[in-house]
Amino acid sequence: MQTLSPTTDEFFDGQIVMADTDKAAAKLGIPVWGRVLIKWLWRISVGFALALLAMFWQLVSLNRSIGALEGSVHQMPASIAKQLLGQTKQAMDSGNLNEAQESFRIAATLLETAKEQRIPLPDKYFRDVASQLEQLGKARAISSDVHAVRVHLAEYHSELQPIPKVHGPEKAVNAPIEPSNAFMIGRTVLNKTAPGDFFVMKSTVQSLDRNITVDGPVLRGAVPGVSQTLDGVHWINVVFVNVHIKYEGREVELRNVQFVNCTFEIVDNNRGSQVVNYALLRTPESLTLDSKTSPV
Repeated sequence: MQTLSPTTDEFFDGQIVMADTDKAAAKLGIPVWGRVLIKWLWRISVGFALALLAMFWQLVSLNRSIGALEGSVHQMPASIAKQLLGQTKQAMDSGNLNEAQESFRIAATLLETAKEQRIPLPDKYFRDVASQLEQLGKARAISSDVHAVRVHLAEYHSELQPIPKVHGPEKAVNAPIEPSNAFMIGRTVLNKTAPGDFFVMKSTVQSLDRNITVDGPVLRGAVPGVSQTLDGVHWINVVFVNVHIKYEGREVELRNVQFVNCTFEIVDNNRGSQVVNYALLRTPESLTLDSKTSPV
């Protein structure tokens, strides 16, 4: 048997079957024209409601599209910088030094802009740009500029890193610490409340043979001007937070070391390049630069 609509009359076996609503209207004495008017107004209201629903859905979809577009526009300086680095390599390969220098200059400016705006970028972006800069670093004409940009890129990446949660005691430090041999401090948060290095080395010639080891702590700069010189120490499972990192080109070991919101002052040579790569990419997980590693 056919199901009848509750709002319209239907034909059944040649007879007009009155809908339930029409039966109620007849009992109330509503004339036929009144019932037709009610049905017409009902259909208009339903259509209007559907139209509003469709408009609302379109606005939601448009808002999502705009959000995605805003994200793309926000990342545009970094994206253009990456393309310009590619053009710099092409210009260098073709011998057009002036074009290469200009493309590189603009790319460096855009990367600095992205850094200042703290535009979030995936790790893949930093890996790709680091690879581009490593290739460009082989060109003597712009090698020193490339080193500076790599350091800024490492700082950019460091700014985006979350501060790890550490379960351990905290201690305020207001004076430099002179570590003894095989110095072990454990999983402790040291908050430096005065400018300067956490640990200072007495010897001007710093080598890993002295077996000075700092293992486990979070070293956090609680005031501006907190720094740490890496040379001559085995750094293991250390997290630097809000620290100005200095590396002067001597022996050093970095094993499972993290840099969070740090700045860098790193010598421009072979050893320095490896430390920059470690700070930027944390590859390899363990980096040892000893007497066998040439600084050139």
